[in-house]
Amino acid sequence: MSPWLKSGLIGALALIIINLVGIIPLAGCCTFPLTIIAFFVVGLLAAYWMEPPRDAGPAAGQGALAALIAGIVSGILAMLIAIVQTSLTDMSFYLQQVPPEVMSEFMRTTGISPNLLFGVGGGAIFGSLCCCVEILLAVALGAFGGAIYAAIKSE
Repeated sequence: MSPWLKSGLIGALALIIINLVGIIPLAGCCTFPLTIIAFFVVGLLAAYWMEPPRDAGPAAGQGALAALIAGIVSGILAMLIAIVQTSLTDMSFYLQQVPPEVMSEFMRTTGISPNLLFGVGGGAIFGSLCCCVEILLAVALGAFGGAIYAAIKSE
């Protein structure tokens, strides 16, 4: 098995656990830093399992591929969690907190129903945006981790 695939699958498993821990109230505060660290470590693992001598360029590519796999799995799971959470949450309480003039101005200028943004549709929209950002962040951090490991320990 190639190094990037092996470390990507291990990273995906770790990120599934991190995302599931993030469902617990107040524990979700710790999951974003853990996710960032996990993407970096996935890149390190991909470079670690490469055949020596390691060059920074190929190691960065291996780390980016590994983190891409982990990021796709983590992003899709996070998006599904966001959709489920928004579908289970009664958003009418939150909509009542917005002043009526702001809500009517919002509805008049955009033509979008607030229920779309605060309901399941909002969970899907914002979840997919977060998924895309998470994948880009994963690739960058994985490449960085792979390049750092190759630069430090080429043999």
